[in-house]
Amino acid sequence: VEFCVNGRFDKSGEWTAQGKGEYLEGGKDAGGQLVDQRFCPRILEGELRYNCVVDALVGIIHKKPKDGGISAVGGTGCIYTYYGPEEVKFKNLTTIFFERDLPKVMPALGLADEPVPLWWTTDFMQSAGKKK
Repeated sequence: VEFCVNGRFDKSGEWTAQGKGEYLEGGKDAGGQLVDQRFCPRILEGELRYNCVVDALVGIIHKKPKDGGISAVGGTGCIYTYYGPEEVKFKNLTTIFFERDLPKVMPALGLADEPVPLWWTTDFMQSAGKKK
């Protein structure tokens, strides 16, 4: 917490992150924010990033951490594999997301009368349940 709030100094311990911390510096007006989420161990298998324009899928990226890594964030040595929007490996996920789930996104955000953004992404990761 010290690193995230106050940045690098003795009390924050050793961090190998590239950033300086201080994620809340300047408050909300300066864009300070943290996302609190549990660690998802299946990140080691990678995540799928869907690149979208309005309600159309334009590309899929499988982002997998490098061996021994736990992050699929760019700049960490993760491995990117690119797929087209019609990739059959992901047909079930694509169909369910765009036909069933996407129409519920903007209403869930309290923006039912707004369109989805012009250019946006969504990430998918395997659940912590049993592997199939």
